[in-house]
Amino acid sequence: MNGFLKYNGSMKSKYVDFFSRKNIGHQLTVLFTVSILLPILIVGSIFSITGRRNIQKDFENLSKTKVSQINTALIMTTINIHQIRNSLVTDALLMDALQQEDSTEAIDTVTNYSYLNNTLINTPSLSDLRLYIPSPAVPPSASLACIYPLGPEEKASEWYAYADHSSDGFFLTEPRIGKGDIVYWDLNYYSRITLPKTGDYAVLKATISNDYLRSLIERDKYNIYLSVDDDVVFFSTDRSYAGQPFPLDNLPKDAAQNATGVECILGHPTVYATSSFHPYQSKCYLHVLVTNERFYQQLQNISLLALALLVVITTVSFLVILLYGKYFVRRIRTLRLAMAKVANNDYQIIDSIQGEDELSDTFADLKHLVTDLKEKEAAIYQGKIEEARLANRQQQMELKLLAGQINPHFLYNTLEMIRMKSLTEGNPEVANAIKLLGKCMRYALGNTISTSTSLDVEIDYLQNYLSIMKMRFGERLSYEIRVDDRIDVASTQILPLLIQPIVENAIIHGLEETGEPGTLIIRIKPMPQDTLQILVCDNGIGMTREQLQVVKEAMTTPPDPDAKHGIGMYNIHSRIQKYYGDTYGLCIHSKYQRGTIVTALVPFQIKGGEV
Repeated sequence: MNGFLKYNGSMKSKYVDFFSRKNIGHQLTVLFTVSILLPILIVGSIFSITGRRNIQKDFENLSKTKVSQINTALIMTTINIHQIRNSLVTDALLMDALQQEDSTEAIDTVTNYSYLNNTLINTPSLSDLRLYIPSPAVPPSASLACIYPLGPEEKASEWYAYADHSSDGFFLTEPRIGKGDIVYWDLNYYSRITLPKTGDYAVLKATISNDYLRSLIERDKYNIYLSVDDDVVFFSTDRSYAGQPFPLDNLPKDAAQNATGVECILGHPTVYATSSFHPYQSKCYLHVLVTNERFYQQLQNISLLALALLVVITTVSFLVILLYGKYFVRRIRTLRLAMAKVANNDYQIIDSIQGEDELSDTFADLKHLVTDLKEKEAAIYQGKIEEARLANRQQQMELKLLAGQINPHFLYNTLEMIRMKSLTEGNPEVANAIKLLGKCMRYALGNTISTSTSLDVEIDYLQNYLSIMKMRFGERLSYEIRVDDRIDVASTQILPLLIQPIVENAIIHGLEETGEPGTLIIRIKPMPQDTLQILVCDNGIGMTREQLQVVKEAMTTPPDPDAKHGIGMYNIHSRIQKYYGDTYGLCIHSKYQRGTIVTALVPFQIKGGEV
């Protein structure tokens, strides 16, 4: 600890030496340079990095969008080709002609078949469309209808070998010699068409037009490469690259997988987006790669702009700091002269300080403000203490008042009953009734201001009260008190006069109004979280929903001070919450003509502490 204090002291001494041994102009120059120049550089760097990332993200998103457009164009083209194949398969006349050898009618059908030729003319996405059939009797004019024989040359080709083993359509990249012996690369689609009657098959070949693809996707300044499976590139915006290997090695291995990023492709750093997907009704993979080399040019322009802005901002900031430092030093010197006058008992410092900010007046105003705030805070603090004392006293008075407001009318009713009974009968029960009444009165008056009693004493008081009520109602009233065996009634503490008002309410407003025999059950048991549950159940008249709602509202609303009825449940609920807290209190459930259950929840406390 001493070492830490010495370290703190040495650090503080260095700070003091720096601020006290340098002139104010030098301090301001150093401090303002560090506090402004460094944040500008940090913020500028953050913005530069963020800008580069945002630009990269934008270029990646644009490239990804372009890939999606190309995917859509290729998928629509493959769907169109598959529809052509389905049209051939469902053409019963053509299929029947292809399966009849040396039939004049079949040859005429094939010769005059115009669907393929018309489709080729009207489908710009295709540059060639052919149907190879196994029949040897194909007339030479059939080529005008895009129908060709499957001769030895065709059967020796790669695509025929694929078709012989594949029932699905597939794609192959194949070279084509054009004018001037220029080699072009085409993407060809092949699909086997089974001829069930002969046990043989025909092969449909559709060549996707590179010119069509170029018209669709070569509209923006992107480098685009297309290939199928592990074949060479069949389409590239750089026409000289067609026939070369796909420029990206790490192709996605699953269909419908996309990838974006920054990589050096063909010797040029670029943003790229790539996608591999299955064409319609095919197990082949079509690979699409889109690159954009403008990315690094944009980054270079952004970096140069950010650097220029940083240079301008730092230069202007340094000049402003320098000029302000000189002005501030002059003000400090003026303030120093004013303080020297104060030290010489010359308090006329306002006239001696030049300028409009009047530092001495500001300092004096601050001192007066601090003094006033301290006085006001002291007054407010003292006021809060007094307010807390008053609130505490008021709460104690309310508790005593609520405890004293418990309606004692049952005592008067009992006395009247005893009086009438003594006039009409010479029954020894009178003496017992008077004895019970005396016990009740002594307990009630003795616990008017008390805040705690044991549960066994409270139950004994409840037994006395119920015995008196039994005398009053006779066979119309039966009751039972059940206490859980886990409760030690002698040590369990509870608010006095808590259960009797609930029981009285159940008898007077529940059982008595029926005019018939009724049963009252009081059950006391422990609950989780150190809670004691007291249930008072009766099978009396009960309440309708509207009556129950009125009772619940009255239980939580302070009654009229002049009210003589309806305050018992409010008093009990309020006493519980004021003494134990808002998580405890009363809860009422009732059904008309069925009865009422009143539940009181209080802490499960034993003498000397909580359970």
